[in-house]
Amino acid sequence: MGTKISLFFILINTFYSFSQGIEEQRKYILPEGISISEMEMKSNYLNGLSSYNHSDYVYYDLYLDSPDFLMYKNGFSLRFRKRNISDSIVAYGFQLKSEMVDHKDIRMEVEETELDFYRVKDGLEWVRITTILDRIFAYYDAIKTPALEVVFQHDLDLIKLWISLKIDSPIIPFQKLKYLDSTVFNTLTLQHLKPVLIGKSLRKRSHVFVDYEHTTSDLKNLPNYLMNINSRPQYFIDHPTCSWTLETSRDYSKFYSLLGGGEVINIYEFEVENKYQDKVKGTELLDRFELELINAIGCKIELASKYKQSISFILNKL
Repeated sequence: MGTKISLFFILINTFYSFSQGIEEQRKYILPEGISISEMEMKSNYLNGLSSYNHSDYVYYDLYLDSPDFLMYKNGFSLRFRKRNISDSIVAYGFQLKSEMVDHKDIRMEVEETELDFYRVKDGLEWVRITTILDRIFAYYDAIKTPALEVVFQHDLDLIKLWISLKIDSPIIPFQKLKYLDSTVFNTLTLQHLKPVLIGKSLRKRSHVFVDYEHTTSDLKNLPNYLMNINSRPQYFIDHPTCSWTLETSRDYSKFYSLLGGGEVINIYEFEVENKYQDKVKGTELLDRFELELINAIGCKIELASKYKQSISFILNKL
């Protein structure tokens, strides 16, 4: 059983710190009949903005909720994420995000990043939470119906145990939930959180920039903010006449329900982040990019996160 959701998303991220911040997020549905590859081709040059695909990543997500869908019903998603950035770089995070009501809403995000410090007792052994996540995501890759595997279920139970032990600890997503509404999110209600959805995303990353030799007349005078050479992407070191403005990601994601129904949800997603150092001007460039997506390509606004889409589909099947 499965469904295919073809969506083109734009995410505009402005982070005030590494662990917590906000996202100004706008999302779009692809026009009927257009493929992701065709969408990529059409968006390679839009109204003076060029793009260059520079790398591919793999992301794994394990979403948590209560049996009565406390997170979903209150407009939040809570997940463990593993990022395979390269053959030698892997990063983990525990993230809380808010859903959007309007396409110009600010989306809240907080993240706990130092997951290697956390352990849970498995029999007589203390096991890192990242080791358990590695095993869970390896099961996802190896089998078609992970919820049926006994060892998989055991590791999911260890995640649930870790949650129950850490509800009152200074872990950023738990503390943020209690701060937002302690009557809804408290020790008693959060004790029931458990894994409900698992997924994998294949992500293609691209720089969006102004190439002063190939742009519109009004962008030829756009200031080229030269960041510290150690923090600039290699592309802009090699191409100093190009000004970095945005960053895009094109995702293909597949999610499995862990609620026993066997649902599979496929989601296609495209997102854009503001990388321009003048954030106000960067937002203007994002608006410019968005206008072309709607008028020239025919994209339409969509609000729901991947988690909300997936759970909505699963609940409609119950």
